[in-house]
Amino acid sequence: MNDAIENVLLEALASDLPAFVIVGDDAAARALARACAGSAGEGGVLIGFARDTEGWPSGGPARVVRLEGELTPVNGLRAALRQDPDFLVLEAPVGEVPWELIVTAAQTGHGALVRVEACLDEGAVLDALRPLADWARAALPRVVVCDPRGVARIVDTVSGDAVWSRGQPAPSREVATGRAPRVPPPPTVREPIPPLEPAVLDSLRRVLAPLVRRVFVPVLEEPAGDAARSKLGGLPLLLPGEEWPRCPSCGLAMPLAFQLARAELPEGGAAWWRGDASHLQFFYCCSTGCDVEDGWEAFAKNRLIRFIDGGEPAASVPRFEQSFAARDIVSWESTEETPANDDVPGLSEDLREARWRLADRAHQGDASPEERVLAGPRNGQKLLGWPRWTQGVEWATCPRCGERMEFIFQIDADEGPLEMLFAADGTGHVSQCSRHEDVLAFRWACG
Repeated sequence: MNDAIENVLLEALASDLPAFVIVGDDAAARALARACAGSAGEGGVLIGFARDTEGWPSGGPARVVRLEGELTPVNGLRAALRQDPDFLVLEAPVGEVPWELIVTAAQTGHGALVRVEACLDEGAVLDALRPLADWARAALPRVVVCDPRGVARIVDTVSGDAVWSRGQPAPSREVATGRAPRVPPPPTVREPIPPLEPAVLDSLRRVLAPLVRRVFVPVLEEPAGDAARSKLGGLPLLLPGEEWPRCPSCGLAMPLAFQLARAELPEGGAAWWRGDASHLQFFYCCSTGCDVEDGWEAFAKNRLIRFIDGGEPAASVPRFEQSFAARDIVSWESTEETPANDDVPGLSEDLREARWRLADRAHQGDASPEERVLAGPRNGQKLLGWPRWTQGVEWATCPRCGERMEFIFQIDADEGPLEMLFAADGTGHVSQCSRHEDVLAFRWACG
């Protein structure tokens, strides 16, 4: 492999996430594609699809899924785009590549890499792109052509001309990728946010005091192998003779999102618990090929939320498209919080703005403990308290009685061990009907 040109491409992918196509000798093209995907995966959330996943990046924010069965490049990429990844990877024959979808992704800010199988030169790619307008082809500006020795040339998709060939000096990043490097914005000067005026703070205290709730934040450690423990991800208890739960929609195994053991809940954290159960469990389908309808809705058919009484350790954890760093919940930190603005009846515009100011002070680390409570609900995984909405108020409603369900547990898909469980960013909430304790719901929204 030509180290100089490869380094130019890898450095561009690691920082700028451009879009291009790789063709030519299969072994060399495959090696370059996997190296490029690995570099891109270090810089953001990567989702890819290939016939053979060997050598592709996996774990953390990067995952490449095998194309098989009903998972096609079209439905796979569409499902992936709903999760708003930073970078997309596709490996397929030229006739199966959804070029317009790739171009759309590149135009809307996603990086993209297409490795075309059994395609010796750029001709078939240029033919496939020719029906698109010049401005559309420019969204996928380069074809990298490999031969057994490595990168042989780089071709502009609009003109069809080679912008670099072996034997020439290594090109600039702009020439190699067809896109100028992104210029980072100037550093922002942190201006201290002054505290609220005493009268405004007093008004907030009076309005929010009746709404203060206790919230419990899990303290996490590496899993110890105890299937009965409270945990995020990992090895759960299952009912005697039960197989690992599968998605009711697509039939694939669903990862455990969390398991709560009643005996390990903090004092004051189990008043909502059903009387005869030892554990609450939540499994959620993370398959990008799952075609469940409206998978973010409260009662969509792509999850299992249940109470169980006892059980047996699962034999092992299946392999999922996305790998999660399982953690045991070893204790809980207790604090207080207040609801989001839209959950405070009759909150004036002045007090709404005051709470945004408190939230900014909390974000900068300047807020006092009281200000942090008054600022509103917190991010991250948590038990009870108030939900932090990503887009707007989305309380679930019990299908039996029509009453608003009560918030139990928050899952943050943007940080922690459950990163990318249901979206590239976003927050989900498990809730329960206070009148029908076995009615449990999960609803999520991404930012």
